[in-house]
Amino acid sequence: LFCVVLLAILLTGCIRTEVGVTLKPNGSGKIGTVVLIKSDAYKTMKKSIDPFKGQETYTETIDGTEYVGTKSTKKYKSAEDLKNALLSLTFIGNVPAIQNRVSKSETQPENTEVTVAEGADKTDMTKGAPIFKTADIQISNDTFTFKATLNPQTDTGSESIADMKMNDIYKLKIVITMPGPIKTASVGSVTDKTVTWEVGNITAGSEITVVSEVGYDSLIPALALGGVLLAFIAALIVLLFVRKKRK
Repeated sequence: LFCVVLLAILLTGCIRTEVGVTLKPNGSGKIGTVVLIKSDAYKTMKKSIDPFKGQETYTETIDGTEYVGTKSTKKYKSAEDLKNALLSLTFIGNVPAIQNRVSKSETQPENTEVTVAEGADKTDMTKGAPIFKTADIQISNDTFTFKATLNPQTDTGSESIADMKMNDIYKLKIVITMPGPIKTASVGSVTDKTVTWEVGNITAGSEITVVSEVGYDSLIPALALGGVLLAFIAALIVLLFVRKKRK
């Protein structure tokens, strides 16, 4: 079954993965993931194993080709939780070695559909190799730094059958939205507070470093609203006190 499903991926096209990270001034934030599989490959895979089992799916057409995909988003209260969530994200289907395949008995974290463990069932195509090798968030004075290293993806050994390479099969896009105006970005294109990186080579273990202002300005509206509410409460207390005194 593993070979049949893997060949379905190899012979019918690529799997597209998008990871979106939105960061707040304190390092908390949210992670959104999108996974798209060519419709033909997905139909073949479903006959034996459904990689999107139990998840809501949708269809999207890219460059004239129809894909089936899933979306998910989750918020994280701390930088540490967000970093751990990034490290748990994996590529569907890329299971490079039997000893590193994923175990069905492994408990799945809430923040993502997939996790990595040893001793896995080699027919399990819903899980795979980690996307990120490292992830770090640093906040210093007025500077906010996000840095991550991609886990270099290795061939499964079956690519030669379809005469395709890993970079033909898997497409990865990473979108980082910083809390403040961006100062520097090591890769990708910058628009306002967002860096978009279309990863050209997923086997290289590339790095992304984005430095921005901390972005405390984003807290000003909330602080202003809080000040107005406090002033209103104080005025209300004074009014009640005056009325009570008159009585």
